[in-house]
Amino acid sequence: MLVSQFFQSTHKLLFLFTLVFHAFFVNASGIERTTTMTPVMNAPSDSHLNVAVLYSARGHRGIYEELTARFNQVHPEISLSFHGLLDAQYKKSVNQWLATGEMDVLYWQAGERLYDLANKALLHPIDNVWQKEKLDTAFPQAIKKAVSHGEQTFALPFAYYAWGMVYSKPVLSQLELVPPQNWEELLNFCVAARKQDIVPIMVGSADPWLPAAWFDYINLRLNGLAFHKQLLRGLHPFTDKRVVNVFAHWKQLIDAECFNSQHEHIDWRRLFPPIFRQMAASTLVANFLDIDTPPDYFERIAFRSFPTINPEVPVYEDIPLDVFVIANRSKKIENAEKFLAFMSRLDTQTFIAEAIGQSSPHIAWDNIGSLSQQNKIILQNVSGVVQYFDRDIQQSMVEGSLTILAEFLTTSDIQSAVQQLEQLRLTKLGN
Repeated sequence: MLVSQFFQSTHKLLFLFTLVFHAFFVNASGIERTTTMTPVMNAPSDSHLNVAVLYSARGHRGIYEELTARFNQVHPEISLSFHGLLDAQYKKSVNQWLATGEMDVLYWQAGERLYDLANKALLHPIDNVWQKEKLDTAFPQAIKKAVSHGEQTFALPFAYYAWGMVYSKPVLSQLELVPPQNWEELLNFCVAARKQDIVPIMVGSADPWLPAAWFDYINLRLNGLAFHKQLLRGLHPFTDKRVVNVFAHWKQLIDAECFNSQHEHIDWRRLFPPIFRQMAASTLVANFLDIDTPPDYFERIAFRSFPTINPEVPVYEDIPLDVFVIANRSKKIENAEKFLAFMSRLDTQTFIAEAIGQSSPHIAWDNIGSLSQQNKIILQNVSGVVQYFDRDIQQSMVEGSLTILAEFLTTSDIQSAVQQLEQLRLTKLGN
């Protein structure tokens, strides 16, 4: 069945999904949009706090206005100014803000992007906040590890989303199957779906970052967390036999016709309509559906962890974390720590999660959203987390490596993929 057949009469569904937003996936124009909230009257200048945030959708101004009001109820002596930029411009400005101390607190992302700033001594450790607020009881250890570097903690997590397999419940019922638990079951699942003229797994590469999820999960399930992180930091050659094995497993899925054709025309929004219309059985994607999605759609899908490949490898997950950090050159460290303490509170985290349609990493957070609840189950059972391929790999390699992974869906040429990745590693990072 051609992919183009999936999208007849699906315009209403697609409209719903275009309303879903997240900072990580916005291709921003780079136009600056700075919003400064009104400071508390008569607040002394040394109690003013500048907070940099990333805008990814309309309505964010209202969120930060409400956050300011809530913060001022607790700390009326401190005035807040939120300065918002769109994605591309924001990432260009972060290093300058940190170097000058112009911003006291900044939105950022866990993983390699966080470690890079910590290594440059641009971040103020928040161990005092973590201990004073007893955050070891508020956040899972896997989350703390993701915001720590060396012996210190550098960021306060406030939102996340989990990646996993989304399955159509009606299709599972039709095939008389349950979500695959291991690699053999996943391959059998593909065979069963094809026999019923159903696409087993929707994939897309119109968003170049999307195929990287397959590399992440197969590598994590085969080789574990430590090797995965070391590989993406450039510490192992991509010609390593363990990497070759990752592509060999991925090729098994391609050869078994597990994926749809015309993936180059499919972005992440177009993964879902065929599943809801029971023309496709599943997809590997993150939880982007809780915002503006009719509740009855959740009854039609199941969200599960990626199948096991090597049963001796613990369960690791792609769970990108959004965090706040304190600039090491800020002259208002004490007030910045008060802001982070406020952001760690359950009521604050609940407000943010509901406002932006993500999940809170706080252990006590609860939400009736279908996928949010299943996110929490995945987080509770995880042995460790990564931040997604393009957040974890050396940033000079992001664009080239994503292109290579997307091309593999078409060529399935293992030697070409690993050789290209290794040449990219040597070119960008040296031997």
